[in-house]
Amino acid sequence: MDKDIDGGVEAVETSPEPQVAALIQQHAHRAVSECVASGMHRAMRATPLPSGYRE
Repeated sequence: MDKDIDGGVEAVETSPEPQVAALIQQHAHRAVSECVASGMHRAMRATPLPSGYRE
């Protein structure tokens, strides 16, 4: 679910699966936030899996 907010868009992503929820949180905190702060070159790097993630 996305909604427009002042200065951008708020996206809500959820999962009942704990491993998927951990991936969503890692992506938001590491990939998206770092890309916003550092620029597009950050998007070209892999994001590490969250601590404790089981494939």
